[in-house]
Amino acid sequence: MAFQAHDISDDRRSSRSRMANMVRAYSDELVWLYFPLSPDEKICGFWVMRMLGGLATVAIYTSYGRSRIFGPYVNPESHSDVTIKCLNGSRDGYVKAIFYNDLRSKGAERDLRLAISSTQDIKVEVPEHPPWPIGRVPYLCMHTEQPWYYSKASLKGIRSIEICRHNTTLVCFGISIHYDDQSREVLGQWRFDQYIGNLPTGDYPYIHFHVNFSNGNPCVQDIQFEPHRGIDQAGWTSIPMNGCLVWWFSKSGGVVVHEQDMEAD
Repeated sequence: MAFQAHDISDDRRSSRSRMANMVRAYSDELVWLYFPLSPDEKICGFWVMRMLGGLATVAIYTSYGRSRIFGPYVNPESHSDVTIKCLNGSRDGYVKAIFYNDLRSKGAERDLRLAISSTQDIKVEVPEHPPWPIGRVPYLCMHTEQPWYYSKASLKGIRSIEICRHNTTLVCFGISIHYDDQSREVLGQWRFDQYIGNLPTGDYPYIHFHVNFSNGNPCVQDIQFEPHRGIDQAGWTSIPMNGCLVWWFSKSGGVVVHEQDMEAD
């Protein structure tokens, strides 16, 4: 695991350069998780988690009540098997800085080392443990050998959407949703070294996703707001612009589900 901080003023060129170095070292073994913070949003909860199989990762909780576990989805019956250590809790205030060892080459030391600097000047509301996402891994994902990750965002109050695609295959890695209140959520993976463009938005009742297969893995091939010929063909899913969108993703795959559909199963 490695961290990369992206300042709001960073240009995409510097982000691409940092990612290129990581890709050269690890090829296609990486899964890219991006968690953008709003200008006045602060991290107030920080945990180190040792997942099943010994994988170490982290989880955060923010002053906006948002949270993210930077690791694969864990079924509820396995939560007790995960070791959790809190580095920043309610009495520590807000996180000022995160210190860590960067991702090294495969032959070098790869243990994750972390330290936190906190404000220590205020008591904030932080849950005792990181909030676990609760969902049901889609059937399409169950027959692949890759671990799957969970991301979720509201479909209400959307101002604009950016889309991240593979430079050559144009498979959709993920989307970045910009809301009317200036907040952002990222679904799926996000890579600054790949194609990033704007998805035309408007007052549409549905968003349409085309799920296809690549090397045996389900993936999001296309996303459209405007209806067009073909969306009634196999592989297309039309999701109403209400409730929440859940984007399951792996190293090379992706499946989208409307949360209301999951509750209705």
